[in-house]
Amino acid sequence: MTVHVLHVVEPSVGVVANGDTPIYPGARAAAARMQIQQWVAQTFPGQVSITTTVRVGRAADEIVAHAQALSADLMVMSAHVGSAKKNVLLRTTTERVVRQSPCPVLVVARDQVQEFLSTPEQFPLRSWKRILLPLELSGNDREALTYAAAIARENGAKLHILHCVDGQKAKSDEGVPSVEERMVTRLGSELGWPVEYEATVWSNVPLLNAILQEVKLSKIDLIVLPARDCAWFRRHRLWSITDGILRHAPCPVLSVNAAVKPLVV
Repeated sequence: MTVHVLHVVEPSVGVVANGDTPIYPGARAAAARMQIQQWVAQTFPGQVSITTTVRVGRAADEIVAHAQALSADLMVMSAHVGSAKKNVLLRTTTERVVRQSPCPVLVVARDQVQEFLSTPEQFPLRSWKRILLPLELSGNDREALTYAAAIARENGAKLHILHCVDGQKAKSDEGVPSVEERMVTRLGSELGWPVEYEATVWSNVPLLNAILQEVKLSKIDLIVLPARDCAWFRRHRLWSITDGILRHAPCPVLSVNAAVKPLVV
């Protein structure tokens, strides 16, 4: 296994040194390349095969392109928190990547990074015993369901399925299967192996709030999040649930979008 470390230098804004001397992208990339190589050598001496790359361009585009070129199996990023104005007008780099990545993206909150770096050999993959999956009933999140179930099976973990409805949809007509019944039917038809799971339906609660509350109530260790790309006007005018989860989740988030290669189990 090889770990590929990538750093992207944004070319649009010039950096000024000593107040008057501009540092151009090429020079910044060369300096970053040396710094990253030195950091890797000091932090992980001979522990794992690591390659380092520096690319110049728009961060999200270059990250996705590099993952595609490598046929990467997993991407690991941290969640970045910008200014309030930027949060409203622009998606974060992390959010753009999780929507377009060709592989699953594991997002680790900034305040958890140092904990993981202090004992990298004890990275708590095996300690993930409660996994949360926000699930629709449209079938558009089939890959996320497969990954969540596979991790639960591998870890002997419990899968917590969360679905949100409004008050009207929560009430089923006579003879029409309830939301809970439809969830159980779908899980039974799509999961090809036995996994312990618990299905919860939240009514009249915004999806972002429901997810974050369920994380606290059920002491969730990992969120498996279906991510979708959407039209530019929705990205800029509507609050992004994906962005909100990446910024505020108190546990790691594994994002799986429709472009991810199907998991073979």
